[in-house]
Amino acid sequence: MGNRMYILDNGYMELDKNQMLALSVMGTAGNKNPPAEWIKIPVYCVLIKNPEIGWILFDTGCHPDGMKGRWSPDSLVIAPYFLTEEQLLVNQLAKVGLKPEDIKTVVLSHMHCDHAGGSYLFKDTADVYVNRDDFMRALLLVHASQDPNASGGTCKADVTEPVQKYRFLANKDFELAEGVELIYLPGHSAGMMGLLLRLESGVYIFPVDILNLAANYGPPLRPSSLVFDSKALGESVEKVRELERKYKAKIFFPHDMAQFKTFKLAPDYYE
Repeated sequence: MGNRMYILDNGYMELDKNQMLALSVMGTAGNKNPPAEWIKIPVYCVLIKNPEIGWILFDTGCHPDGMKGRWSPDSLVIAPYFLTEEQLLVNQLAKVGLKPEDIKTVVLSHMHCDHAGGSYLFKDTADVYVNRDDFMRALLLVHASQDPNASGGTCKADVTEPVQKYRFLANKDFELAEGVELIYLPGHSAGMMGLLLRLESGVYIFPVDILNLAANYGPPLRPSSLVFDSKALGESVEKVRELERKYKAKIFFPHDMAQFKTFKLAPDYYE
């Protein structure tokens, strides 16, 4: 098969754990106002070296200027973002000996700012794959109101960033290259695409934000507070369970800091 996978560290965000795991803190008659649990969550990208089509980048993390006026005022306080110079996406690629122009294929799992923020680096050189419904929903959100806080986790500057070519994906699974499958997992957003990656060492599933944390997975499912379609989300999670059983796959959760600390990070790799 010959695929190789790198995990690129793009910093972290801080937020109320209830966003990632609904009712993780709940009031009771004996404790009517429990304090919120404020946590750190990783932001990372998946870089794949594929013998068929070359370098593929799955998700692009946050824009480095997110906290400098690019994001909405609400985003700055609800989920502030932190990164070092080393964690800049361009410097993470450099750890593997790459420049942004070496990447010809980019996949955006969905259009939220912590997944689509780095697409500007590839606007002149890469084809960008994204689910059509998700992209159109993001366009609607950022243009429906002049209030920057009305678009939730979608950043207008990310959505309107020009790219060389968008390649829109239908609402179904799509084989991008041998051993690299994009799996349709709506629910968190209008049309999110996860990743199923086959390596010599096994099968790896990236369910992206339908399962932010290992605690979401259960069973039973314990969803986050960030749900676009609860019925679709439940069906997507069951699809992940079936794939996990079928392939004895390992699941990489997108925002689970405890699991992230166990990952091999670039320039180390999985193969």
